[in-house]
Amino acid sequence: MHKTLLSLPLFLLLSACILLKDNETYNHDEVCAGLKRQMIFNTVNSNITGESLRYPNSRLKELYLENNCQ
Repeated sequence: MHKTLLSLPLFLLLSACILLKDNETYNHDEVCAGLKRQMIFNTVNSNITGESLRYPNSRLKELYLENNCQ
């Protein structure tokens, strides 16, 4: 595993999982929480590694608003 990933807190690593998995459904609160966690992870991870993001925060924010998350 990449050295910088090991330096991240465990909850950030776990929250990096994308919500869309085969044969699983998520309620509204889980979707909103997952989008928010991914935005936080993106911010922390991009500041540490400088890598480009698979799902940029601008797109995640759009999804957050489309799903009426608050």
